[in-house]
Parts: sequence; structure tokens; C-alpha cells
Amino acid sequence: MNALTTLQLLNICPSGTKENIERFIPHLNILMPKYEINTIHRVRHFIAQLAHESNQFNSVAEKYNGNPKDYFKKYDLRADLGNKFDGDGMKFKGRGLIQVTGRFNYTAASIDIFKDETLIIKPETLEQPYYAVEISCWFWKVKHLNSLADTDNIKAITAKINGGLNGLSNRIKFYNEAIKYIK
Repeated sequence: MNALTTLQLLNICPSGTKENIERFIPHLNILMPKYEINTIHRVRHFIAQLAHESNQFNSVAEKYNGNPKDYFKKYDLRADLGNKFDGDGMKFKGRGLIQVTGRFNYTAASIDIFKDETLIIKPETLEQPYYAVEISCWFWKVKHLNSLADTDNIKAITAKINGGLNGLSNRIKFYNEAIKYIK
């Protein structure tokens, strides 16, 4: 598997900017192999999901409408996310290129990646390009998405990332572009 290039991602993500994509390329090329995202199917599926989740590599934090405190309040006490305090919804909002969400994920990722509570203390760390990629690779690995990519199961991959099939047609569109440009 050859290293990804800026041109490949620009072709897959026509609304992505060269500047934004270039911030992530070196980290993708270093971290994907570390997390065994290292075959043509795995890379294509991973990039397609990232393209959708990050709005074509233009966003590393969850977008919202209106007042952020009001928007994220609905997630404050969501037990399924591990959120247990007022303000947890905003503190542990979706971050990274895959938009990892919730106190449970932040805690597990922090222990695995940093061996401490870095992401609980400073969750915005995941908005830095290196960690936006690493949290996405980490999530991919812990959700066992390589095996689903190996069987070309985009619906199951989407469900594990999204909790449903939201944006499936868009993810398929990015995957079809990845087929053209990642060889």
C-alpha cells in the first residue's frame, strides 16, 4: 500500500481544501499502518468514513446550530456515552476526523493513547491534526472495523461509527471515489 497523497484526498473530497488536507496527510500515513489500516479495502473504507464525518477534512469538532450550551445539553447526562455531569455533552462532543463522542470513549482513548487522563483534562487535544487522526484510528481499531472493511461491509461500518445509517449514501459516494483514486 503506497502512502496517501494530497491529490488523492482532494479528488475524493472536492470540497476539501488543500491546506486542510495537507495538515492530515503525514499523520494518516504514519498512524494508519500503526493501527493496521494497511490494505486497499481498509484504507478506502477508512478514508470514505473520515471524508463524511469530517466534512471532507474541513472539521475536527462536532458542528451545532444555535447556542452551543443549549445544543450539547441534550448529551449531558447520556449514560450510553458515559456522560454523567452537566456540561459533559459539550466537553466530550464529537472530535477527531471520525467525531468520537462521550466520556466513555474519551476515557478509554486517553488511557490507551496517553496512559493517563489527558483527554479528560484537555479534550480539545483531539482537535490537533495528529490527535484528530490518532483518535480516529484508535476508534477504528477498538470497534474492529478492519474486519468489516475486509468484507466490504460499508453498512456495518457506518452503523458502528454512527449508531445508525445516517449519511450512508454520502459515505458510499466517498467510497466509490476512493476506489477510483486509491489503488
